[in-house]
Amino acid sequence: MTEATLTRKIIQYLRCQGCLVLKWYGSPYGVGGIPDIYALIPASPYPIPCHIEVKMPGNTPTARQYAMLRALRNIGALAFWTDDMLDVHYMLTCVDGGKTAEEFLNEDFRIYRQGRSE
Repeated sequence: MTEATLTRKIIQYLRCQGCLVLKWYGSPYGVGGIPDIYALIPASPYPIPCHIEVKMPGNTPTARQYAMLRALRNIGALAFWTDDMLDVHYMLTCVDGGKTAEEFLNEDFRIYRQGRSE
């Protein structure tokens, strides 16, 4: 599976879960490091902004991407990187269960879940 295919699958899944989802495309005029996917997760009283950087297994974000994930988290957005659809499902389950990002994201801006094959 390519990164583009994984990104499409994540977008489709999030939309099926009722999220408003946008895909960011890089350009010479844009800000570097912006995560691939922006989603608004339905919640009460306000939707939760979520930024997802998609990577292929074995790859990790660049320094610029890590800096952007950190900046987004510092202002209260849910921001992480993934190489696995199960991470996205787990994230929605955690958010629906009332968990905060600190409860399911590690210091590497990655979903912390049991059963991950590292």
